[in-house]
Amino acid sequence: MESKFSQQQLAKMHKSQLRPLCTCTTPGAPLGITKYGDHYALRKMPGTGHRHAPTCRFYSPMPLPHTIPTQKALDTPISDPDITVVPRPAASASTSSHYPRETLHRLLIKLWETSRFNHWHPHMAGKRNWQTIRHHLLRTAETLLLRQTPLLDLLHIPSVYRTSHKDTHAQEWSDRCRTLPDGAQMLILGEVKSHTIHKTGGRLVIRHLPYLTFLTPLTTGLPFFTHDDTAPVRTLLLGSCTVRAKGNPVLHELVHLNVDENWLPVFSPEQHEELKTLLSENKTFAVNMRPAPHTQRSHHV
Repeated sequence: MESKFSQQQLAKMHKSQLRPLCTCTTPGAPLGITKYGDHYALRKMPGTGHRHAPTCRFYSPMPLPHTIPTQKALDTPISDPDITVVPRPAASASTSSHYPRETLHRLLIKLWETSRFNHWHPHMAGKRNWQTIRHHLLRTAETLLLRQTPLLDLLHIPSVYRTSHKDTHAQEWSDRCRTLPDGAQMLILGEVKSHTIHKTGGRLVIRHLPYLTFLTPLTTGLPFFTHDDTAPVRTLLLGSCTVRAKGNPVLHELVHLNVDENWLPVFSPEQHEELKTLLSENKTFAVNMRPAPHTQRSHHV
């Protein structure tokens, strides 16, 4: 399709927010236009892959709705030593709101892969920040179900924190807690800002939620985690959380994902060095987030 439009035409349509139609079917499916630096490229609109002809490069089977499998329904088990988990507390009379760590692990991979944050093109340099990451993760979450519940009803991804809007941020958190389905635990996804260890457990602060301290059973530090804001590796977490009327929120099950300054997944120091080499050579590539069973650090680029 790009060959049918000049860069000048694509630039005009992009500026006018017009969507060209793919000619593989009649009527054609709308396409988006993405700008990478000075280059414009066509992209598939979310949820439209099934409207393209099977021979079209934009075709994909109908993706909605996706259901994140529960523990017994997991496909191709993943065993990854770099995923930090927190054991569940003793089961209560009802465990319907508890999410096994394997489910959270699958969900985090699903969100990251579907949002294509494991993919890299040189034109993406400098374009990824928390606002962009959050936007695409929430768009992906719109297409997912967790135990037949829309993921957006459970998931909280904090917006970029600004001191001048602290009351708005506090209200955002309050609204999220108030609108949770009855009996459900919140799922929170964010970047770890600090994590301290005490005799009774951990105290964790999530970036863009500086007014909250989460209690965790973690008694050891997170791999790669550093308190230095200029660190080349960030630590993201996805955890199930209980919010109490009084006192600190409590994280139960917890998995983490290390990412570099470009938000690409990092699974080992060796792989991080390989990423740096590929980035310095302006390569286009994708990071494999699903290693073969029973292998360690087999995330090939």
